[in-house]
Amino acid sequence: MGAAYDIFDIGPLPVDHPFLRLDNVTLTPHLAGSTRDGFRNSPVLMAGHRARMLRGEGPQPIVNGVQPVLGRRPS
Repeated sequence: MGAAYDIFDIGPLPVDHPFLRLDNVTLTPHLAGSTRDGFRNSPVLMAGHRARMLRGEGPQPIVNGVQPVLGRRPS
């Protein structure tokens, strides 16, 4: 088993961070969305989520613990 991380609470990671000593962890800079596919597909995915939201279909993706609700700003 392993993990891959591209965003951290503190960045860059300190040189003595425990993640840096693990063989089964891949660490990258926050670039996961900076690919051709990411740039091409992200707007399409977002438009699909917005269309479903406007039609009242759900559930919508939860991002950072926030469930989108039409007509209300997240608190």
